[in-house]
Amino acid sequence: MAAETGDARLHAALDDGHFGFAQHLAGAPQVIDRWKLGQGSQPYGAAVITAAVDLTRLGVQVLSRELLAAAMATYLTDEQFAEAPPGAVDSALQYATAKLRGGVRALHPRRGSQLGEDGGFVLNDYLQQRGELERHYVPVPTALWEVLELQVTDMELLSSLALAADDRGLTEQALPLLLRTYMIDEECSWRLTYLFMLQGREDRLRELSGEGVGAALWGIVWLMISRGRLENLIQQWGDEAVSQDGWYNLAEMLYRRGDEATLRKLMDTGHGEGRFYLVWLLKDQHREVDLESMADAGGQDAQMKLAKLYEEQGRIDEAIGEYDDLIGNGDGDFPDEAARSLAGLLARTGRREELKEWMVQADAESYRIPRMHYAQLLWSEQRVDDLRDLVKADDSRFPELVRFARLLSHLGLVDELRELAEKHPSAARGELHRAFAAAGAEQELRALSRENKSASDTHRHLLEMLARQGREADIRQMAHAGDREARQMLVEVLAREGRSAEIKAMAAAGDPAACRHRQNQFQRPETLLGSFSIKNT
Repeated sequence: MAAETGDARLHAALDDGHFGFAQHLAGAPQVIDRWKLGQGSQPYGAAVITAAVDLTRLGVQVLSRELLAAAMATYLTDEQFAEAPPGAVDSALQYATAKLRGGVRALHPRRGSQLGEDGGFVLNDYLQQRGELERHYVPVPTALWEVLELQVTDMELLSSLALAADDRGLTEQALPLLLRTYMIDEECSWRLTYLFMLQGREDRLRELSGEGVGAALWGIVWLMISRGRLENLIQQWGDEAVSQDGWYNLAEMLYRRGDEATLRKLMDTGHGEGRFYLVWLLKDQHREVDLESMADAGGQDAQMKLAKLYEEQGRIDEAIGEYDDLIGNGDGDFPDEAARSLAGLLARTGRREELKEWMVQADAESYRIPRMHYAQLLWSEQRVDDLRDLVKADDSRFPELVRFARLLSHLGLVDELRELAEKHPSAARGELHRAFAAAGAEQELRALSRENKSASDTHRHLLEMLARQGREADIRQMAHAGDREARQMLVEVLAREGRSAEIKAMAAAGDPAACRHRQNQFQRPETLLGSFSIKNT
């Protein structure tokens, strides 16, 4: 067709094996050349484009002239900065916003408030995609955060930037942004609280608490517990500025410290979280007499922990007796909790006939917990025929199907597993792919991954296989090409090998997987103790 029309541009697009037909026609070669070639011929204009790429990565969608001009300077070498010619800023902006062949631009102007004025600029779509790939693992200049603090006035965007800096571990850059946003964004109030907690700044936390920041009160109590200053703790406890989940997490701190006295005080003053963790502590300390006393007084929570203690001590029949009593006479959620614990106990101790008999009775009442644990027992004993019969009797039960699929995978019965996956894909497909990975069937996994890009389990198994084979270079190549799951796997590989400095550098560049790993490694209170919510008053 190109030959018939004589359209040289269309002919070039058809022959473009790098950018592809559609991207070529959209002007991709021109904008990339403008960015890359400018680094030698027009470093100031190229610096504006690089700044625009990074700012867009950070979530700044509309780029004002003032922001671009200030950001440009942070991308210059000392020599370029010192020797900038007069009018360097204007010529750089002109270079970055100039209309190129085909009408494309690296930066497109937005409509301004008056005729002939722009309302800022937005980055070319392809340049944004290419820039994100190329600069995914490149940290933005430290000075850019100072520019953002001065130039950005939109508070929602400023909150997002504050969290982005904190995610990257850039405490010095995050702090001034958090100080501007903590009263309008709950997550920012928590991050600021955490920074002050790390610094031991109870004085600053009290200032925040006085302003109605509920997270700060949580932080104050956290510091009190961690420092062993418990004399005024009960008076502080239960303030509505902190959610109930938050108080439970603080009570867990007392439990981890083994502080029975304070937990008893909380229980005695009507705080349920004190009792909740007290019975856990008594169980951990094998305080059988105390648990029996609380259970005899009607404490079903203590009776559950007493049964768990009997399990740990190998007193199985006594544990079964407590669970049976709770199933028959308990209130609220305790009968179901006891039934689940009993079913698990029978499965773990190999009491197959007892569990099977109970399963038959429970099935008649449409209570499926015994059946689920019976399937688990058959799986653990590798009784594939019995488990197959169980599934055939009722193939609508997802938990049993999953266990059957896992057993088929474990035993290498791939053909039967394949048939099961065709009939019950949600329950068995993941195990089929796991079996392929265990067998090193790389090409089959890659084909499946290409056929169904939404099947993340397939791709995950492929990556796990590559990791087991020590093929870090392949994982890294996929990560740099924009594969999110490969980026996650790369972090996991580096973590297993103790290469924390590399993960830190990746987090500083903003890689989400590296940022999450860093946060977990630092064991923030919310990850150490579980999730909770804070109320701002």
